[in-house]
Amino acid sequence: MLIKNVKTNIIAFLVIILFPNEILSEAVDETSINNTTWVLEKNGSTSRMYGKGQVAYHMLGDAYHTYLARQTQDWDLFSFVDSRNLERLIKGDKIYVLNEKSNKRILEVNLLSGPSKNRKMYILKEDLLKNFNMLDDEINENS
Repeated sequence: MLIKNVKTNIIAFLVIILFPNEILSEAVDETSINNTTWVLEKNGSTSRMYGKGQVAYHMLGDAYHTYLARQTQDWDLFSFVDSRNLERLIKGDKIYVLNEKSNKRILEVNLLSGPSKNRKMYILKEDLLKNFNMLDDEINENS
């Protein structure tokens, strides 16, 4: 009986080691956020010209440098982002997610409001999940 349990445990261990992606992908139900509309609810800038708050990046590389700086706490990378290449978003601005870039960490979005309306920009996925809310009609369609 003890030998049978040991064999079962060894087989389970080998399956987990050899096929981790298949097991993890079943355990985590990650819904796609592509083709959804979101509205900024938190951390909006007070002005489109200056201030702290949520930004969208004109270039994918700038968004990626910001992501790396946050992960590594190396803010020298962050300083390479030119503030002229940012679009400051104010509360209530809407975006449409086109697709995911850079290992699903950066999102290509289309701005639906503001002076850069209908322009492709980039935002960090963690910022989207933290500061934006999906519109109610999109939530009902995805359910």
